Amino acid sequence: MCEFVYDSNTVCPEPYCINVLRNPDTGQRLLMRKCGTLDECKRDWWDKTSDKVVCTSFYGNFSYTDAFECTYCCTTPNCNEDIHPAANTLYKE
Repeated sequence: MCEFVYDSNTVCPEPYCINVLRNPDTGQRLLMRKCGTLDECKRDWWDKTSDKVVCTSFYGNFSYTDAFECTYCCTTPNCNEDIHPAANTLYKE
C-alpha cells in the first residue's frame, strides 16, 4: 500500500480529517490523509461516499480487486488513523 500522510499529529485548522482511499483493480491501494473543510466533508464523504457499500463496509486487512474510491471525513482528534474511521467519528449532517 502506498500512503501519503502529513507529519505525525498535524493539527487541522478546522475539525475535519479526511482519508481518500483509491483502490485500482490491481489490488494495490493509495491512501491520502489530510485536513479538510466542511464543504469537502459534505461533497466528498456525505454526498458521494457515505452510501457506497464498498466504502462503508471496507475492511483494511482484505485485498480488494475491484476499482473504487472512497473519501471518509471524521471530526475528532486522530480519527483518521485507520483507513476507515470509526463510525461514531464520521461526519454526519
